[in-house]
Amino acid sequence: MMQRSFLFVSAVAVLLLGCNEAAKPVAQAQLVATQPPKVEGNSIVYSPGTPELAAIATAPVTDARAQPVSLSGRLVWNDNLTAQIHTPFAGRVTAISAQPGDLVKKGQILAMLASPDFGQAQSDARRAAADHRLAQQNVRRARELYQAGVISQKDLQSAEADYVRAQAELTRTAARLTLYGTASGAVDQQFAVTAPLSGFVVERNLSPGQEVRPDNPNPPVPLFVLSDPASLWYQLDAQDLDLAYLKRGMTINLTSPAFAGETFAGTLDQIGDAIDPVSRTMKVRGHLANPQRKLKAGMFIAAQIPREEQSALQVPSNAVFLQSEKYYSFVAVSPTRFTRREVKPGAESNGQMLIFAGLARGDKVVTDGALQLQQIMQP
Repeated sequence: MMQRSFLFVSAVAVLLLGCNEAAKPVAQAQLVATQPPKVEGNSIVYSPGTPELAAIATAPVTDARAQPVSLSGRLVWNDNLTAQIHTPFAGRVTAISAQPGDLVKKGQILAMLASPDFGQAQSDARRAAADHRLAQQNVRRARELYQAGVISQKDLQSAEADYVRAQAELTRTAARLTLYGTASGAVDQQFAVTAPLSGFVVERNLSPGQEVRPDNPNPPVPLFVLSDPASLWYQLDAQDLDLAYLKRGMTINLTSPAFAGETFAGTLDQIGDAIDPVSRTMKVRGHLANPQRKLKAGMFIAAQIPREEQSALQVPSNAVFLQSEKYYSFVAVSPTRFTRREVKPGAESNGQMLIFAGLARGDKVVTDGALQLQQIMQP
């Protein structure tokens, strides 16, 4: 009985010892697999079998296919044909004679305001005119008296100075009224809001009886907006990589979701001189004819910029990232080694980005996991 127990215990001991010996390679493999990746210069090296490798995807560098550059933007009023009308005087709206959609001519009355401030300007002009007449009579009388030897030259000079001041004040007050399209006349406190140019009323922001002020709110909302919808501006958001394909005076085909399958030709007028540091875009502006007034200000649009054939390669857009104002990509040198290279990118279109330098045809670039590798290299 004791011999059987001894044999049983010995067998169990041998079995456990064998299991421990078999588990040693597994433990060592797990230790190797959990080792962190090494940074060697511009390369990151993983140990074979590291689980993180499964999250890294690659794609080959291929020849570029010429595709148009796609930009997005919106339509706005043509500022050269648009006027935002504000009131220079505080007052109350007593009449409105123009409605949105009306075609008005230059100088036409759009609304009337009852304005004590304007009445003060009228009163100042009337007072200046009366003072000017009196000063004119005084200087005429002073010259006659001076020639007769009744008054001194000093008295004559004083009368002439009064006349000059009265004339300057008359000019100032009359010019102020003329500036706002009103000549000197009766003090009625009725200020006419007139159209500074001919066009359509595209916006109205006042109602009968409303109190308006030139400084409230800040910035003030225009009482009327006049424009000619037959000509519109378009504004596009372009990246610095698109600059090579943008030229002033070029024709750009625009499309709108509201008119599927229809294109509208626009002319490029201006390319921005500054890039927004947050969005990395700049404003591009042009104009287009809209004779039938189909397009509306505020509409979203898309633009297709043709680009010439170039000797370039292309990679998926997510394979390129920006770091310290330079562009980089990670190249899979081997299944476990990834090297970072500086690249010279071009325009982006349909998820593909042009590459002019830094990569070679056939290289495999990291698409999914590139930012993870960059974080390892520069945490």
